[in-house]
Amino acid sequence: MNLAWLLIRIDSRRPASWLAMFGAAAAAWLLAAGPAGPAAIIAAWSVGACLAVAAIGGPLPPPCGTLVAPLVWLSYRLAWPALGAVACMVAATILPGGEPAGAAGNAATLAILVGMAAASNAVEAARKRGANAADAASLALLLAASAAMLAWIGARNRKDDVLAVLGLVVGAWGTLAAAVLWIDRQRDQSMTATSSDVTSRGDMVSGPLRRWLYRGGMAAALGGMIGWLFLNPQDAVLDVWLSVGCFVALAVPAALLADIHHAPAWHRLLRSMATKIESGWVRRLAWGTDPAYAVPSTWMHAAVLGWPPLVAALLSAGAPERAAMALGVTAAVVATALLLRLLETAVSRTLGGGETLLAVALVLAIAAGLVGMGIESALTPSGAAGRAVGSGERFSLSAPPT
Repeated sequence: MNLAWLLIRIDSRRPASWLAMFGAAAAAWLLAAGPAGPAAIIAAWSVGACLAVAAIGGPLPPPCGTLVAPLVWLSYRLAWPALGAVACMVAATILPGGEPAGAAGNAATLAILVGMAAASNAVEAARKRGANAADAASLALLLAASAAMLAWIGARNRKDDVLAVLGLVVGAWGTLAAAVLWIDRQRDQSMTATSSDVTSRGDMVSGPLRRWLYRGGMAAALGGMIGWLFLNPQDAVLDVWLSVGCFVALAVPAALLADIHHAPAWHRLLRSMATKIESGWVRRLAWGTDPAYAVPSTWMHAAVLGWPPLVAALLSAGAPERAAMALGVTAAVVATALLLRLLETAVSRTLGGGETLLAVALVLAIAAGLVGMGIESALTPSGAAGRAVGSGERFSLSAPPT
């Protein structure tokens, strides 16, 4: 009991815990207020995965980490966003005349909780296999985002069957997770750093799993380019969601939750390095105060995810409308990278540790995603986005449903 109270006191002093709790409550309320369609369920799943990663953050300090089982520690940290989502559902149910009450609120809350459980399992499995905190968080977010995108495509043939859509998301996530485990068993050394692997500071910051995450992000970007920018340009808006979602999953943990941020001695040493990059606010914004670390964490991810739509724009020079859509995807990735650099550069000195910055970035990503979903729903001629997807209609920002 004393250990449990100690963990509660530790987490209560983390701004990330409170951000995850209030973010879960606000997201559950907003999602429950709308129609309980496939779009709401898929969005709630993604929200749950982001909140789980934000609440978990980095590993416990060594004195506490040796006293607590990993599952117990994960349970305490996940309790914060779970409590926020459940409290929102209960409040919406008992309040008189509350719009979010009913099946929509229950379905959205259930999807958020399932997304949290899936992301936490991915984080714990990756850490057990030697991945650092940033790579484990990126893997969890990438698996959740990939499952959401696959379920989004498959949900077009279903009409307001929220449990079937949630089952489709979980099934897609399970298939992807099984594929990752199979690859890990085939290549055991890809997720475990050895002394011979650490040859530079970049290897200390980015674990071996990062190479596979790069390949997964590049494969997703190429698939989106071929599928939505060339073969089906009416759904080019989906490539925006795919590219920006992959960037958030890959770059945000790498930029804000790298192991080097949990080692104050390394952090002070890198900040005291004499380098020409530190002069001038433009260069500090572009490359950061840790030049050996900020370049691969932000702009390299932006380059990996931004070049396929840029190539598509060049190849579509004869079709101005299609080229503009492809350039819009690249612009969205670059704008997200600039926002991440602004957050890391301007807020790091005031908010402190990387866990807080990670929670702030993911909560902002959730808010932007919900606002974007609302705007897309408002611009869809058929009405709600969930109804358009659920009824099998093709919907996008560039063309009316057919």
